[in-house]
Amino acid sequence: MEDYTQNYINKSLSAKKYNTLKSVVKSKTLYHELKKQKKVTLKFAADNQGSENLAYFPARISGLKGYVGVYINMKSVILHEYKLIKITRF
Repeated sequence: MEDYTQNYINKSLSAKKYNTLKSVVKSKTLYHELKKQKKVTLKFAADNQGSENLAYFPARISGLKGYVGVYINMKSVILHEYKLIKITRF
């Protein structure tokens, strides 16, 4: 899920699909900070803090200060079917 989230952000940045990025980044300041990046590295800081089909991970993104929260809807962990719901700043 870490790679999935990182690839989602990087594909949006490299293709300049800022509307795709804006749809998941709920903080205006975080959105503008990410938009300035060319490529990011994302690392989850802890295990899944969510429950059932909703995964929540505190994460660090290269080039940004502090932590962000990553929310992912898990359709199937075995089949690697995920959907990024939102990214927020703590």
